[in-house]
Order: sequence, then C-alpha cells, then structure tokens
Amino acid sequence: MKFEKELFCAAISGLLLGLLFFAGCGQNSIRVEKVTGTVTLDKKPVADVTVSFHPKDNNLRAAIGRTNEKGEFDMATGGAKNDGAMSGDYFVTFSKYILVTQNGVEAEPFVMNADGSPPPERELTKKYLIPEKYRDSQKPLFEVKVERGKNNKYTFDLQSE
Repeated sequence: MKFEKELFCAAISGLLLGLLFFAGCGQNSIRVEKVTGTVTLDKKPVADVTVSFHPKDNNLRAAIGRTNEKGEFDMATGGAKNDGAMSGDYFVTFSKYILVTQNGVEAEPFVMNADGSPPPERELTKKYLIPEKYRDSQKPLFEVKVERGKNNKYTFDLQSE
C-alpha cells in the first residue's frame, strides 16, 4: 500500500511538472509588437535592404528586417515567438551591398567546382548601395518608437545624395 501511494504521488508530481513545462512553452518569452514598413531610395522602393533597429535602452533587444522587391519589411527579434520588436525607442540604420572583384565587377555567387572542391580564393570587397550616412549607428538619421498595441508602420525615404 505504501509503495502504491508513493507511485501515485510520483505520477501526479510528474504530471504537474509536465503541465507546467508545456504551459511555459506555449508562451512568448519576449513580448514584441508587429512592426512593418517601407524603404525607398530616391522615392523608389528598394529590395534587399537590411533594416536594423538599435535599442536606446539596454533592456531591449535589437530587431532586424529585410526589404522585398516592393521595399516592404517586417521586423523580427531573436528569441521572440512572433515577428516584431519590443516596445521602446530605437535608432534605425539601413544597409545593402554587393560583393565585387578587385576590378569592380560584381562577383559571381560562390559555387563549388565540378569535382566538389572550392573555387580559387578571390579578393572581394563590399560595394555599398546605400549611402554610409544611413549605415552609421553612431550618428543615426532615423529614430522610431515602437508602441504596445499601436500600428507600428514606418516609411523611410532615403536619398542617394
């Protein structure tokens, strides 16, 4: 009888621990707000721009997004269950580049040789397609405030000059 009672108590304890574990797994450990927007360069939508939200407050996490062919983006925060950014104040930077060879020609994508070996090493450099003033996180030109329960939609109009 004592053994059956101990077994019953162990089973109930295991069941309760399991329920607590699964209840915690379904929750978002980081609360984020949906954040969307558009990036234009010289009034034209620009694809493949990395949009970075740098938190002003050390208690927030950075968020990042990438524009599609229409210049639209959705922000995401590492560790969050859903796309978005934590509510708070951020500096915003933008970056887009291609890799070029020493003579300035756009580099071909990395492809293995037919025998499976890597191609010969090439010296490649980044050619930025967004002006440096928009990439500088020390002197950001844009700031946003992500607000809980609000429509956090932003439009960023960048100029090439």
